[in-house]
Amino acid sequence: MLARWPVALLVLVAVAVAGCGSEDDGGKTTTRVQLTPLLAGDWTGTLTQKGLAPFRIAVRISSDGTGRVAYTGIECVGSWIVKNVLASSPPAAYNFRERITEGAGGKCKGEGVVSIAPEPRQAPKELGYGFTGGGVSSRGVLHRTDSAGLKPVFDQAGVEPPD
Repeated sequence: MLARWPVALLVLVAVAVAGCGSEDDGGKTTTRVQLTPLLAGDWTGTLTQKGLAPFRIAVRISSDGTGRVAYTGIECVGSWIVKNVLASSPPAAYNFRERITEGAGGKCKGEGVVSIAPEPRQAPKELGYGFTGGGVSSRGVLHRTDSAGLKPVFDQAGVEPPD
């Protein structure tokens, strides 16, 4: 009978771990991930996307895996929430779900996936950026900044920068 306790304990731990840290959002399960200080903070950069002139991005990434992002060019603002971390080769790549919800651009609605990864030779000063969603993709490099660096991009998008 004592031999069953370790098995029962393992099953209980496995069930508890499987149920922790996720939220049900209509089939799009998102696991909460604590980000490293390497990613948390303020970032800006220039992005390229087919059919658009190069445009600016500003984002504040919080250590809890969320972010507030603004874009010039489309003049829109939205949110990021980390979906997963791909740690197959250092440095890790982080995938965020992006939801665009507001801004001066008028048609500020949409969803996609943003992938960011520290640039191997420039970490923690630069992050590689890629977006896919809604039939478009964009690429660029983000550079560490401060809250003053976020302000011009958020202003152009028509929304106050994050506090």
